Amino acid sequence: MGSEMCIRDSVQSVDPEELKRFGNECYKRGNFADALSLYDRAIAMSPASAAYRSNRAAALTGLGRLGESVRECEVAVRLDPNYGRAHQRLASLFLRWR
Repeated sequence: MGSEMCIRDSVQSVDPEELKRFGNECYKRGNFADALSLYDRAIAMSPASAAYRSNRAAALTGLGRLGESVRECEVAVRLDPNYGRAHQRLASLFLRWR
């Protein structure tokens, strides 16, 4: 994981899309815990977003929390059955367990 502090604590946004963007930056740096925190905040503001749930699943996977990641993907698929990224992520998780 990245040793540099991510921007989680400095983000005061009330825009869930902005939180997701910051979370994506943390994720790309390998800072999965900060990414997870930012995705959690975005979900709290917009709980019906399949994309936020799918991103949360990615952060959980990065943290090695695969069971939780599967559950997040399942929630994302229920929220939006047409959201392909969640299906892809879920299939990838199942393949890892084979």
